Amino acid sequence: CFRVNANNVSLDLKGYFVTGDRNSASDFGIEIKNANETVVKNGKVYDFGKNIVVNGTYNTSILNVTLYTKGNFGTGAIYGLHAISCNYANFTGVNVTYIESTHSLGSVGAVILLDKCSDSTVEDASGVYVSEGGTAPSEGSFETPSIYLVNVSRSTVTGATFIANSTASVGGIILIQSNNNTIQNATLNAT
Repeated sequence: CFRVNANNVSLDLKGYFVTGDRNSASDFGIEIKNANETVVKNGKVYDFGKNIVVNGTYNTSILNVTLYTKGNFGTGAIYGLHAISCNYANFTGVNVTYIESTHSLGSVGAVILLDKCSDSTVEDASGVYVSEGGTAPSEGSFETPSIYLVNVSRSTVTGATFIANSTASVGGIILIQSNNNTIQNATLNAT
């Protein structure tokens, strides 16, 4: 829908919705790629395989957005917020609901994924993961974590609340090859 690839862009959604068609894991609502000093704020992004993608950025902010995904996306990774190779990113007030309705086993995803990011902040974020059907991840596999940090350094997750409601053991925070990070005041619940 929206692709930002210029520096110093501010996209204020002013409470409006950006809505997808729920048919592909590769669809995105907003993509910020190789753009610095970018801000996306105050809106809702619904029903994309990847609601917001931040890729190759410096000093990007995602503020006060609601991300919601529900649908049959087939196979492929589904993310509320997917940040790749970002530095000094600020994700504050990001609220994600990820409802897996008929997703196939072998697909992975996360409410929030940070991959190869440094010196970034996830603050006052919330996420809900619900499995309504399809083949849920197997017990203990954590194929759909609430927050997934891969190759992340010197970053902070604070004031985060994540809830997983599923027939399998999903949810939680996963760190892979990540160091010097701080996680504080996080609430994780599985029901």
